[in-house]
Amino acid sequence: GHLRHTTIWELAQAKNIDLGYSCLQDIILKTQPEKGSTLQNYLKEMPNFLRVVAGDRAALERVAFEVGEDQANQGVLYSEMRLFPHIMASRHTTLQLGPGPHTVLEAAEAVEAVLEGFRRAEREHGIMLRLVLACFRDKPEWAEEVVSLCQEYRDRGVVGMDVCGVFAPKKTETEGEEILHPDVIKAFQKAATLGVHRTAHAGEAGPASNVARAIEELRTERIGHGYAAMRDGGAPFQLALDRGIHFEVCPNSSYLTGAVSPGERHPILSLRDHCASYSLNTDDPTITHTRISDEYQLALKLGFRPDDILESNRAAIEASFLSPEEKRELRRKFETLNASPSYSSCFYDCGSPRKAVKNGDVSPSKLTSNGVVSCH
Repeated sequence: GHLRHTTIWELAQAKNIDLGYSCLQDIILKTQPEKGSTLQNYLKEMPNFLRVVAGDRAALERVAFEVGEDQANQGVLYSEMRLFPHIMASRHTTLQLGPGPHTVLEAAEAVEAVLEGFRRAEREHGIMLRLVLACFRDKPEWAEEVVSLCQEYRDRGVVGMDVCGVFAPKKTETEGEEILHPDVIKAFQKAATLGVHRTAHAGEAGPASNVARAIEELRTERIGHGYAAMRDGGAPFQLALDRGIHFEVCPNSSYLTGAVSPGERHPILSLRDHCASYSLNTDDPTITHTRISDEYQLALKLGFRPDDILESNRAAIEASFLSPEEKRELRRKFETLNASPSYSSCFYDCGSPRKAVKNGDVSPSKLTSNGVVSCH
């Protein structure tokens, strides 16, 4: 999720929605889990605070604009954000909405609201924003419409699809990464046939085999997280390397979800060691309480070099779901900035204007980022 804590508080007060937070500081304290938690615990507050935007077109537009504004203020040039369109639509949402009456908001209208917010942020802040629509593991029946929405809005800012979310309510042996439903597999294969770009959360809480399944059965071009495959180093990781799969990694959240233990060598170092394609991202800033500069700082502490971070942004550009022409222009902007002395120093102090490209998460259900160029 990428909602400002202040926005959560303001909307909850305006709508008279009791989220169980006594004040703004209480939101800040309760949204961040302890390190070494589980993916389920990491996400537990998300269904609560998302209630302030679900089914509300104006709130969705506002949050989307604020996401773009926040990204621009962090120096991000380009970001792909994720949205669960059905969870944000009052027609379908599984969230408990606040006091009524409620207008009926369709999934397509939720998509339009977010795109409107993006366009305003682009006009006012010069950032480039695109949307990735996400299937929800717990609702495979929504997957087919996600593909249709990707088709309908592909020329208006939607660039691809994803599958994520924890399968509820029971804890499985894969810690929430439930085996893929046939409807989700069918939807992804249809998307591949239609030329809709694909990424998938896999190998974050579940085993390395989930990464292989995402590549083989969902025909994904990118993997969200994938730490289990990196750690294992076996056939799924080799498959990803052979296929040129891009990994959207999020250092801080990897500790908060318990995907990585504090004492181990971080699996993402294997990506650098094998010259793999990867990008650094913030995942869910509402929960991680991080900026992209925090992810860079942690990466440096883990053993990455400034040049590695620079290369990760170049990889993010190449792995983005933009058209070849748009990639070429983004590459030009990035390299022009990198050639300037004030810009190149940013990878050493991890804080500077206009430095990141992101390939990542967007949604009031998951509005996230991927670095200078961000994919997750």
